[in-house]
This record gives sequence, structure tokens and C-alpha cells, in this order.
Amino acid sequence: MKKKFLLVSVLFLFSGLLFAAPFGLKMGMNLEEIKGACGGKRPENVQDDCYRIYPEKNHPLFEEYYAYVDEVEGLYYIKAVSARISTNRYGTELKEKFNEINTRISKSYGTASINDVIEDKNAYSVKYDEDWLEAIDKGARRLFSIWKKDEPMKDCLEYVHLYATSEYLFNCGYINLEYRFTNASAVEDSQDDVF
Repeated sequence: MKKKFLLVSVLFLFSGLLFAAPFGLKMGMNLEEIKGACGGKRPENVQDDCYRIYPEKNHPLFEEYYAYVDEVEGLYYIKAVSARISTNRYGTELKEKFNEINTRISKSYGTASINDVIEDKNAYSVKYDEDWLEAIDKGARRLFSIWKKDEPMKDCLEYVHLYATSEYLFNCGYINLEYRFTNASAVEDSQDDVF
């Protein structure tokens, strides 16, 4: 009876560790391990080391998930993209969703300031508030938050980046969420070895 209890406890602890990181994915996971975190659904290769995945642990706002997996280092980067968010020219609904997700991520990684930054002061689209969505679309303005520390963050993360993009002509936008693990530098170094 004690062995059975011990086995159940170990399995419970292991499953808790497996799903502790973003979307249930941990740094260094290989494709088979990611498949396990995706309920047995195999990652779909998109390009090079980028795979579209369907994690069991997901958020209802996000529609697309991508895992970047190196043959040696394993999982080193995750990107999630929201479903289309209909919004007005001021970007009101997009900003609301952005603020909501920013607040939720802050519960896990601490507070990050929201940056609504004008990149091109000469762009026509940054002159008026009603052109906010167009300015985001054209890259004249950026809305983002970044969580980063001098030492590695929890879950072996180097940083977490949340940002908005838009399609002005369709009156919509997207929330993008990226997680970069500390092993990403090793992947870049191995890629740069060819130069």
C-alpha cells in the first residue's frame, strides 16, 4: 500500500513539474516530449526548427502556438498568437485585451510596464489618436511589455515579450506572446559557428 501511495505521489509531482512552465512546455524538451504535452498531437514543422503545436495547457485568447526546437538544445523559444481582435481606429478593444493579458502574465513573472511608444515621430499616423491602429500597422508605433531580469527568470526564461500587431485595413489586431529560454543563446552560437 505504501509503495502504491509513493508511486502515485511521484507521478503527481512529475506531472505537476511537467505542466509548471508556459503552456506546459519546458526548456529543452524534444519533439516527443512536446507531443506528450500536446495530448499526443505531433508538432507540425512550419519552417526550419519552428513547429506549430497544440498544447493541452492553453489560453482561450490565443489561437496559434509555435515551438522552436533545436536538435541539440531542444525547446528554446515559444510564440503564441491571439485570434483576430476586432477593434476601432483608436485600438480600444486591442488595448483592453493587451492590458488584460499583461495583468495575467504579471501574476507569474512580476510587474512589467506597458509601453506605447512612437517609433516614427514624422509619420502621419502618429499625429492623431484616431489613427492609433494604423500607426501600429505601419510600425510607426509599438505597444509592448517585456519581463526580463539580470539573472534567469523562473522556468529558465531569459525574457517574456508581449506585443500588439494590427491589420488596419481590416480593423483588427492581434496579441503576440513570446517566451525565450536561456538556452536560446547556445542555439544562436551554434548557428553562428559557420561564419
